[in-house]
Amino acid sequence: MRSAYLISFLIPAALAQYYGGGDMATTSSAAASPSHPAHSGADHDVQVGAGGKLVFDPDTLNPKVGEKIAFWFNPSNHTVTQSSFDKPCVPLSDSAINSGFQPVSQGQGSQVFTITVNDTKPIWLYCAQGKHCQGGMVMVINPASGSPNTLTAYKAAAAGVAKSEAAPQVGGGELGPANASPSSSGSSPSSTGAPKSTNAAWAAKATDLTPLAIAGGLVLALL
Repeated sequence: MRSAYLISFLIPAALAQYYGGGDMATTSSAAASPSHPAHSGADHDVQVGAGGKLVFDPDTLNPKVGEKIAFWFNPSNHTVTQSSFDKPCVPLSDSAINSGFQPVSQGQGSQVFTITVNDTKPIWLYCAQGKHCQGGMVMVINPASGSPNTLTAYKAAAAGVAKSEAAPQVGGGELGPANASPSSSGSSPSSTGAPKSTNAAWAAKATDLTPLAIAGGLVLALL
């Protein structure tokens, strides 16, 4: 009886000491997705064409002066182009904000377009691809509170434009490689650095018989 009691105590104790204790049941946890990519250096992120839809997500931002906004491109081919409120779907000027066309076949595009907010005046943006602007692919940065110039009014005006125009060159921001990407709308957050399950840790050490040998030696010594 005394030997059985010691066996039931010593084997689990030896295993627990070697493997660091804890529950042997499978457990896992996923790392939370960041609010914006660690490598973008941006204060705000906008998904362009998120979920295959003709949208900027979000379509309204109220950043502070000096903050950066990163635009991440999704399939199929989109631009981030600035216009005036009165002339939607038409470039504001040759030197205004424009990312150029960014074709993406699948997943996140290889380029990210980042702009810096220099003042609090409204910035009206649209996609110059085909009829995307007319289809509602527009957004506003720092809309004026209480003004009749709303995003809804801008969308309505855009819907009546016969043809969108593309700006001749990239400007008003920086176009660079997308080193990391946030989750698109409707996608599951990716897990990085998540701890392995305790079952996986057990399997990884299963070939090491050191704790079993120790426990076995103790048992034999008591018989």
